[in-house]
Amino acid sequence: MPGLRPLEHVAARETHRILITLGFLTPLAGWAVASASTLNIPSFYFNIIVIPHLSLPQSDSSEAFWAFTHALLAYAMLALVVIHAAAALYHQFIRGDAVLMRMLRAGSRPSHAEAADLREAMKPLPGGNDP
Repeated sequence: MPGLRPLEHVAARETHRILITLGFLTPLAGWAVASASTLNIPSFYFNIIVIPHLSLPQSDSSEAFWAFTHALLAYAMLALVVIHAAAALYHQFIRGDAVLMRMLRAGSRPSHAEAADLREAMKPLPGGNDP
């Protein structure tokens, strides 16, 4: 990726992988908290579907372990999001490269008009490029 040094490229890729993993594990740990709780509070999916509890021992110590794990994962994810955002702002305002703009456009596709304008701009000039 242009604008990134090799170590920055590795750090960005690994940060994305870890964020995806934490985005999966954090809710699972929250589900484990509810499952290990002695209060037997039901878990809901979007407040519509009741999710059955995991087969975990229901005890105060088990609930405390999963609550700690859930909080640890959530704070780790928050820290990585803050670091990732800070890195993007660093690239935009300190380094002055286009990393942030590429990130913001990564999920968007150009409209037909923008694609046509791009094709037109890439056409060779009549008579060549020689002065």
